[in-house]
Amino acid sequence: MNIRIPCKTTMSLATAFLAATSVSEAAVINVDIQGNNSTGSTAVANYTGASANGPIASDNTWNYFNTVGVPDAGDSLSVSGVTITFGDGWTSSYSLAGDPNNLQGDRVFTTGSASIMISGLDTTKDYNLALIAGPANASGFFASDFTIGGDTKTATATTDAGPDDNGVLTFTEGVTHVLFSGLDASSGSITLTTSYSGPDGGAAILAGLQLEAVAVPEPATGALLGLGSLGLLLHRRR
Repeated sequence: MNIRIPCKTTMSLATAFLAATSVSEAAVINVDIQGNNSTGSTAVANYTGASANGPIASDNTWNYFNTVGVPDAGDSLSVSGVTITFGDGWTSSYSLAGDPNNLQGDRVFTTGSASIMISGLDTTKDYNLALIAGPANASGFFASDFTIGGDTKTATATTDAGPDDNGVLTFTEGVTHVLFSGLDASSGSITLTTSYSGPDGGAAILAGLQLEAVAVPEPATGALLGLGSLGLLLHRRR
């Protein structure tokens, strides 16, 4: 007796299920950390360029996290329900106020180890997080280790991402930025630490970040895909 497998129906069901359960990626949250030097100058240069050349492709909508001097623990910025909060350990900040459209030049830094918490995350999703380091100085004394959940990535910052008035940036992973993919946000937050990893006299820099929510495949999705594949295989064998 031949057993007929409704292959087309099975595959159609799988396709429909995937369409119903897939979640489109949320808009990327772009943050330009605007450091001010210890004089307390409030003249900073907003970055307005598109980030299509950057770690995570997005539009040119940037949010500005303004700091003055040493970022205090508890200083925070909220964007679309997500809150970015400075922890302890930051040494100071820096501003290239005279340069327009600057992303890397305005930054915070630490000569030791410092932290930031990103909270208010969707617990049903994973996140991609790009952390943008600063440009190298003449001595190259900017090298930043970024650690999340025991995973450490380094931005050597041996070259600039672009000129100081960088309206168009060219990013190189491991040099100008680091990228953490598929971070677990089931706790609702992600904590990162950064520390300096170069020769004496330098600092670890954070100039900006990009946060992107991505859908987590449901177990049922994989099971239904398997059912569709099985139906196709049996249909071919028949």
